[in-house]
Amino acid sequence: EAARWHPVGTVPFIFYSFERDNKITYKMKPKYFDTGKPYLDGVEFVVISDATVRKLAFQKGDIDQITVSGLDAQEMQKAGYTMVIEGGGTFCLIPDSVDSNSPWSNLNVRLAASYALDRESFSTALGYGFTHPAYQIYPGFEQTAIPNLDRHLYDTERAKALLREAGYPNGFKTVMHLMPRVIPDNYATALTGMLKDAGIEAEIDKPTAGKYEEMRYGTWDGILNHGLINYTNAAGMTDLYWVGLQFKDVKLPTGFNEGVTAMKATKVPQNELIQNVIRLMHDDVMVIPYIEESRIVALGKGVHDPDLYEFGIVGWRPQSAWIEASARRN
Repeated sequence: EAARWHPVGTVPFIFYSFERDNKITYKMKPKYFDTGKPYLDGVEFVVISDATVRKLAFQKGDIDQITVSGLDAQEMQKAGYTMVIEGGGTFCLIPDSVDSNSPWSNLNVRLAASYALDRESFSTALGYGFTHPAYQIYPGFEQTAIPNLDRHLYDTERAKALLREAGYPNGFKTVMHLMPRVIPDNYATALTGMLKDAGIEAEIDKPTAGKYEEMRYGTWDGILNHGLINYTNAAGMTDLYWVGLQFKDVKLPTGFNEGVTAMKATKVPQNELIQNVIRLMHDDVMVIPYIEESRIVALGKGVHDPDLYEFGIVGWRPQSAWIEASARRN
């Protein structure tokens, strides 16, 4: 409990306060080892679950930088905002396959859901040029992408047949929990429509950030609609999500842990070992990828962040960020 509220580290900003489902505040760290930095007095991570409200707050100047996607990204780019664009993460459905009573514990059900998704049309209609279809985890990474993989191309009739083989001739009902601030509502609407055509009727749930964290680190019913961010170290991505504390409600395929151990044991990432793990995930339909999206951050007027993504998506270095005098707030 003490460590939770008094974190210690070599970071440029130190923890100040936390308001659940509202914001977390950091203040400048005195005597930071990199002399002259940070430039900012503090940093606030503001939680605004509604995408429209979040965009309006940014446009009003209440937020200095914002992660955007789809139409919002296109509009902000046209409006002249500075945009930082990098290869992003994989959006996927994550089923609760550990529970033997869940339909998602059946491989044919997971296969059916994958075949039910028209990834090509989805990306074209909703990606606005910032996405491409994903038939495997991290398809944009050379180290992980498996060429000539047996893709689950859109086939509603095959999806229905797989459901019949799984014992669900009339389909079934489930719940789709959306990752807050990451999964747009129109993504969920499109996906649930495709699943329904195949016989899987998914109710959309939009939990608070706190509730979603409880599920991803605990258990959930149905499927999570989640965005998996990419590391510059491809071997670390699989280890973080599937061998750590997250997604314990996902059943790991035979040989998965051994594959991850071998993948992590090399000083230099070995493509073949990484791809072995990705193939296990694909063959077992451990998760159901549907698009890979560019990671896009829009910077407000007068906002500068030269080191943004220097070390990949999870490597933001706020000590180098600064704001012009005319754009600063007290």
